[in-house]
Amino acid sequence: MRIGLFGGSFNPVHIGHLRAAEEIRGLCSLEKVIFIPTHIAPHKPVRTLASPQHRLTMLELAIQDNRHFLVSDAELRRPGRSYSVETLRYFRAAFPEAEPFFIMGMDAFAEIDTWKNYRDLFPLCNFVVMTRPGYSVPPTEQIIPRTMAGEFAFSPEENRYRHGSGSSVFIADIPGLAISAREIRRRVAQGHSFTYLVPKAVEEYILQHKLYHNPDSSS
Repeated sequence: MRIGLFGGSFNPVHIGHLRAAEEIRGLCSLEKVIFIPTHIAPHKPVRTLASPQHRLTMLELAIQDNRHFLVSDAELRRPGRSYSVETLRYFRAAFPEAEPFFIMGMDAFAEIDTWKNYRDLFPLCNFVVMTRPGYSVPPTEQIIPRTMAGEFAFSPEENRYRHGSGSSVFIADIPGLAISAREIRRRVAQGHSFTYLVPKAVEEYILQHKLYHNPDSSS
């Protein structure tokens, strides 16, 4: 079984997240995509725009009509900051027969050599790196961080980077939607419409619980 692991703050989850997950599900023939809301992101300031429970509930509402999508509270149940190496080890133990694909953005992957125990990540899973909407795929030499360049070999016929551990890095040039959680929060705070940027159930939840009424400058 192939499963996708899609982590993030999801503050809030929006249509761009869902569309990207669906594109990658088809591209990589994934049976399930598991959304994993972060407790406290290591590379972002600690903020309390929406509680972990609110973010988890919004994800559950957003994916309720897609039988291929699941939500996990694995990182929310761990205290302190959320580290991907711990999350991947958890899912490898929980799904020992599955082939995991870790879904992330190009910007995050470019900084992966700053992550905790980053060299331990690649034997644990494959990576699917999404390009940014409106941007072309960077040259090959700019995709793999320089500190790890010698650990990968590019396979042009398969369009993937093979790591020495046997795992792969796939570059997903998908037709993403240029929607950001920050823009949605700004719209909510200013009383502007955010209809069709999030699923209807999520929009109603945000309004019902009066989330994001204070603007912020973080992403």
